[in-house]
Amino acid sequence: MAKNESSSLAWFLAGVTAGVVGAILYAPRAGRETREALGETTRKGRERLEKTGHLAAERGREFYEQGRRFAGETAASGREALERGKEALGKLKTGKQEGDEIEEQVGI
Repeated sequence: MAKNESSSLAWFLAGVTAGVVGAILYAPRAGRETREALGETTRKGRERLEKTGHLAAERGREFYEQGRRFAGETAASGREALERGKEALGKLKTGKQEGDEIEEQVGI
C-alpha cells in the first residue's frame, strides 16, 4: 500500500513539474525574461532546499546526541544493576550466616 502511494505521489509531482515548466515556456514573455524568471525560481528553490537540508542535519545531530546520552545512561544503569546482582549472589554463596542476614533484610 505504501509503495503504491509513493508511486502515485512521484507521478503527481512529475506532472506538476511538467505543468509548471510548460506554463513558463508558453507564458507571454520574451525568452530572456522567461530564462531570468526560471533562474530566479531555481535559485530560490535551491536556497530553500539548502536551508531545509541544514535544518534536517541539525535535527539529526540532536537526535544522535540524545540517543547517545540515553544509551550511555542505560548502559551505566545496567552495569550498576549487574554489580548489585553479583554482590547479592556472592553473599548468598558465601554461607548460611550471611544468607540469614540477607533473608532478614528481605523479610523471608
